[in-house]
Amino acid sequence: EDDIKSGLASIYDGLQSCFDNDFTLWGDSRSDEVWRTQYGVDDHVLNALSATSSGTNWSHFYTTIHRANLAIENIPIIKSKYQTGLDQKLVNNYLSQAYAARAFCYFWIVRLWGDAPLWLTPYENISEDPYKERAPANVVLDTLYNDLQKAATLSDPKSGSVFEITTGAIYSMLIDVSMWKK
Repeated sequence: EDDIKSGLASIYDGLQSCFDNDFTLWGDSRSDEVWRTQYGVDDHVLNALSATSSGTNWSHFYTTIHRANLAIENIPIIKSKYQTGLDQKLVNNYLSQAYAARAFCYFWIVRLWGDAPLWLTPYENISEDPYKERAPANVVLDTLYNDLQKAATLSDPKSGSVFEITTGAIYSMLIDVSMWKK
């Protein structure tokens, strides 16, 4: 179970990496709420992003997605092979966090960049092509919506803390995605 908790901690660490300073760059700094100064990032204020602009690298998202994919694949294996006495309700709650984190990353990728490569399994074989074509944004949105629905069914509403993705957070994400999909 400690391996599961460590894996989930790595997912949360990845989410922090995704949203450190870039969260401001993707939001307020692209609005009229931020004044351009000699210390500002002109690319964002002037809406002139390029591949070299700060905040345009999506590798943190895909690192976090990879970690979530590893958790989704391996948590059931840990339960069935190594920790058979582990409470299934607890296992389901761990899985719900991994599904929700993956969905959250894809939601932000679609919001920021539109179409995106869709990884639903971990990249574990070096002979496998590490590059995927972009899937249409609506396909990614449908996939992450399904992930959130699955997360909601697996989540334990009586479990969790402010440091974890809870049932309420999952429902909040479902509302955001539903509004985004119109």
